[in-house]
Amino acid sequence: MPRFRFHYFFRNIEGVWASVNPDDIDNKAGYNDDERTAGKLYSTTKINSEIGNRILELLYCDNCGTTFFGGSRSIGKKGTWELLPLSPKIEGIPEKTPGKLVDKRTYQEYG
Repeated sequence: MPRFRFHYFFRNIEGVWASVNPDDIDNKAGYNDDERTAGKLYSTTKINSEIGNRILELLYCDNCGTTFFGGSRSIGKKGTWELLPLSPKIEGIPEKTPGKLVDKRTYQEYG
């Protein structure tokens, strides 16, 4: 019989971003762990870390404990896409804020 896994995403702390590379950490601070799934944590959004890794929103599944990365989808050529820490719709910034409430984003906007 087929099995399905349902992830219930929960934002423990609003506004936590992390490097997608688990090795992107401060080794001097003692945060190195073989089971670590995210790199350096940030309290504000950035495009890239100090060593060039992408920074995305850090999400947590309350059901199974798995961590995930989330971001705004940017559709490229030939059906490719990438996740961005900010909305790809930048027309009119800074006068017009493209932000949307987290729970109002659609599958096409957020991945």
